[in-house]
Amino acid sequence: MDKEEKHNKKSKIMEYFSKVSFSQEEIASFVGVNRNTVSEWRNGRSIPNLDPARTARLCIAMKCSLQELVDLFQPEESTPSLELHEELEKITSKRKKRGRPFKKEES
Repeated sequence: MDKEEKHNKKSKIMEYFSKVSFSQEEIASFVGVNRNTVSEWRNGRSIPNLDPARTARLCIAMKCSLQELVDLFQPEESTPSLELHEELEKITSKRKKRGRPFKKEES
């Protein structure tokens, strides 16, 4: 990611945080992190790396969906959904070769 892309990403994150009606301290308290962590996220210096419960709380505080949160913080060159899909295909293929395909869920 070049300098301009980083600046655009940082601007987008800061704009999103500016629309939230909570202070950094309130978000930090609600999510269960310290205020400096929220400041790092807001300024684009780090990305949230939270357990599922805290991630859900951050989505609530930011009034966004999980997908919006991922899109907001995801580096442009990263495509986790594609990478995860490819990883799942490899696992599925290995299981089939060993004669242990995944069971279909009953409806």
